[in-house]
Amino acid sequence: LFAASFLLALPLLAQNLDISDLKRKAEAGDAKAQNELGVAYRMGDGVPKDEQEAARWYLRSAKSGSIDAMFNIGTAFYNGDGVPYDIERANAWFLIASTSGSAEARAALERTKSEGIKGKPGAPELLAGEIYSTDLAPNEEKAYDWFAQAAKLKNTQAETELCLRLMSGKGLRKDMHEAIQWCDAAHKHGDALAMVALGDIYSMGDGVPQDFKKSAEIYEKAAELRQPLGALRIARMYLTGVGAKKDQVEAYSWLLVAYSEGAEEGLNQMKVLEPTLTQDQISKAKKQAADWWHKNQKLGLHR
Repeated sequence: LFAASFLLALPLLAQNLDISDLKRKAEAGDAKAQNELGVAYRMGDGVPKDEQEAARWYLRSAKSGSIDAMFNIGTAFYNGDGVPYDIERANAWFLIASTSGSAEARAALERTKSEGIKGKPGAPELLAGEIYSTDLAPNEEKAYDWFAQAAKLKNTQAETELCLRLMSGKGLRKDMHEAIQWCDAAHKHGDALAMVALGDIYSMGDGVPQDFKKSAEIYEKAAELRQPLGALRIARMYLTGVGAKKDQVEAYSWLLVAYSEGAEEGLNQMKVLEPTLTQDQISKAKKQAADWWHKNQKLGLHR
């Protein structure tokens, strides 16, 4: 176990600090005070010992930019002190602290590596990206860099994140050529959201020749993996006649598939469409949706 609290803040009594003054500073947003207050709760120094409260203050301090607190919250996740044990999240905070200059965090990373604790490849880097994207500033440029590191380690979720960010320009730049590469990689690794994104690329002809047939095939693969956006995209093609011949029965069928996969929008659009259909057409659409579901269940495609 790491003794982070003892390493990264002096005991408060030794510093002769008034705990009420420390609390006031911490509540006002002082990152150093927040970390020291976390240490106080971890040690029971001037306050009742409370590991959950310690972790809460470490996290607030880390989000405020304290490198010591980044290491401390990483250690809390490593030990399961006040937070659930989570080696991947621990390593994410160690990575962030290490690259920010913490020698203790570098040592912690070496230790977890030597212990042979293995998680999902690229998971700590992915989490570091998410932390930078949501908690630290946020800093989208650093978030992108961490997602890129995770993707290079074949982390499918990171590949999808890069795919979506490069398509939209969120974080750094818009680059459809690179976006297509990451979307395709995540698609091949079975990520349904990346499939929808890749289908959108072929549907729009953005960076590739427009190919509605290919986009529909990719959307259906996403639907098979229980991603309702895939079914909604196909329904839209039949509703609008863009990429497919207009067919309200087919559209209703795919909307039903989307709704059965959790998309409330599917139900809303079905209600709009129902007054334009006969009861026989609705029955036909429901049968088509049921047949599609049963076929994919037999093939073991639904998870």
